[in-house]
Amino acid sequence: MEIKSKPKIKGLIGYHGLIDWWLTEFNENERDHIEETYTPMGSGSYILIKANIESSSSSVIHFLSYLAGWFDNKRDRRLAIKILEKAEEYITDEIPIFDIHIFYHHIIQINYRNRLENPKSFDKAIWGCKQQIKIGAQVSEAFKVDSHDGFMPRHTGYEQLAIIREKEMQYQEVIEICNKAKSEGWRGDWDKRIERCEGKIKKQVGSF
Repeated sequence: MEIKSKPKIKGLIGYHGLIDWWLTEFNENERDHIEETYTPMGSGSYILIKANIESSSSSVIHFLSYLAGWFDNKRDRRLAIKILEKAEEYITDEIPIFDIHIFYHHIIQINYRNRLENPKSFDKAIWGCKQQIKIGAQVSEAFKVDSHDGFMPRHTGYEQLAIIREKEMQYQEVIEICNKAKSEGWRGDWDKRIERCEGKIKKQVGSF
């Protein structure tokens, strides 16, 4: 009986040199599930493993971060985290700063939502916040250059770390985080949070 050979893996997985990782990191059921779930613009698995792709404007980190976003749900978050772990290997100075900024956004969001399932995810979310904040000023300047109307988005790292530290009653650190975010021009309710934390500090002082 003739044994059919498996079709050659192409698509974005092949283009970005991820074939070995794709075949070893995920079992057949997981690969099938990823292919069925990842359907950008209705393309299904075609763009993932079948399309002939000769060039792409997206870096491997951008692709993997976007792919991970499709699995940000309780059932699939372990897959998203595996994908982001691979993306992290590609961080270099040659990767566009926007792509690294977006990667950290996914690191923060997915790991923070996974914190109850795995305590290590909470630490990873904080790490992502701090890493995204480190490049905050550089990304802010890039946004200002690219934005024609001066619009600045919100910043996941600053916001999430401020939320975490406020829950931990680290109010002075929250104020410092908010002031730094404001100085870089990121959109957010920084003044409200600063005012609230200043009030909580006064209450703490008054209780002694």
